[in-house]
Amino acid sequence: MGEYIRGVVVKLHVTPEQEVLFKKNYGCTRKTYNELLNKYKAKYGDYNKIPTKNELNMGIDFS
Repeated sequence: MGEYIRGVVVKLHVTPEQEVLFKKNYGCTRKTYNELLNKYKAKYGDYNKIPTKNELNMGIDFS
């Protein structure tokens, strides 16, 4: 038989306070990714491929 990719869809019923925390967490994650991406592009140039997690984490100085 073939392989199947299965997924589960879950609907969360969050309180307004939890919704604010989720949005803040996502915003922080996105900001961090964008900062790393800018440092990667500054160091290696602007390529058309998206760098992997390992490429973003290797050899970048945060000072």
